[in-house]
Order: sequence, then structure tokens, then C-alpha cells
Amino acid sequence: MTANQPKRKYQLPEEEKTPTVNEAQGIYKGITDTGRRLVALALDGGDHAFLYGREGVNEFLLSGTILGNATASQEAFTSTGATSLNFIEQSTSGVSITANYVVGQYLTESIEVPGADSVEITSSYEDDYNSSPYLTASSGNLFDVSVSFAKLDCRLLANQTLTGVAYHDGENFRLYIAAPTEDRQGGLSSVDSMMDTFSIEY
Repeated sequence: MTANQPKRKYQLPEEEKTPTVNEAQGIYKGITDTGRRLVALALDGGDHAFLYGREGVNEFLLSGTILGNATASQEAFTSTGATSLNFIEQSTSGVSITANYVVGQYLTESIEVPGADSVEITSSYEDDYNSSPYLTASSGNLFDVSVSFAKLDCRLLANQTLTGVAYHDGENFRLYIAAPTEDRQGGLSSVDSMMDTFSIEY
């Protein structure tokens, strides 16, 4: 008699997972229905930073930053756990963002703030995202940054290193930076120009 040979078990190779890419990635500029200027930075991994304020004389006066992580597919952009850092009122609040977009053209956002009226925004895609970088960058003129704070330089963020995103606007000679803390309840937001620097540590 021939002993029964055990059946060999063949394991299929695991299907390779394709990293999720934010279809709405890019740099957008627009204006809110309250008259504020907006620069929206949407990264390929879903993280986003919306910096808003008003134009001064050769400067951008920063009013706040909205930080979060969004999903974007089939022309629908959603960020339900975003944080709004309002520098005018010196407050933080949770907000939700819903938007429609067309890849490489525009992003129209509605920002829901609990207990307040929603903010409507229309913004247009900036070709800077795909153009040749002025600085060493990860995507055009949008690039990663790391900012460290010494104890003597900053009491609120002493001995911390923050990572974030920066956008070099060569046309207007400005550098926008958003580097949040891990919980997105604070961090550094900054707009630098050849004429002035406006930054907030919060």
C-alpha cells in the first residue's frame, strides 16, 4: 500500500495595495463669501492646510488656518475631522469640509462650523503645483518642512519639532507655511514675503 501523501497547500500572494492618492491634490487660491482670501494646500496623501486672511499693503495678513485630512474621489472632497485655528478670536474649533472639484481646475468648499453659519469658498487650481520648482520640492512648489523651536525662542512650542507643508508663491514673492502640532490644536502658521513676515505660533 502506498501511504496517502498530504495535500500541499498553496497560498496565493497577497494583493499589493495601491496607496490612496488624493485626486484633488494641488494648490488653490480663492475667496470666501465673507471676503477673506484663501490659499488651500491639498497634499497627495489627503492632508490639507487652508490659510485664510486679507490682503494688506504688500503683505498677506493671516486670520487663521484649517488643518485636516480629506478623502477625495469622483469629484467629492470630504474632511470631517478638521480643526480651525482662528487667530483673530484666539480659538480652536472642529469643522467639517465638503467640496466639489474638477481635477486641475477648481475646488468649491463649504466649511461647517458648529453654532455658526457655514462659510462658502470658490477657489481655482494653481499651475504652480506642477510647474518647475523655485526651491527643492516634493510637488512643484509645494514641499515638506520641519521646524524646530529652541526654549528661548518660543515659550509655547519650546523644544518641539513640527512637520508640515510650505508653498513658495514665486509670482507674489511669498512663502506660506503650515506646521501643526500632532493633535492639530496649535502649531506654526506663517506667510513670509520680501516686504514683511506675518507668523503665528499657537
